[in-house]
Amino acid sequence: MFGLDAAVAADRLVTIEELLAQLLLVTPGCRADDRAVAAAALARPRQDDEEEPALPRKRRLWQRRG
Repeated sequence: MFGLDAAVAADRLVTIEELLAQLLLVTPGCRADDRAVAAAALARPRQDDEEEPALPRKRRLWQRRG
């Protein structure tokens, strides 16, 4: 459970948080309180739905400076 606890408590995006929660839910002998944390982590809105910054456009050969 340590990995999921750290992922949930992190103040930044943890890309494997959802995977850790799914693994915890299928782990035999998982305690009820651990299952509740995993279910809550899966129910949270995903942060990757936010708009990503636009990448700079690549210059083509015919667009060289000079």
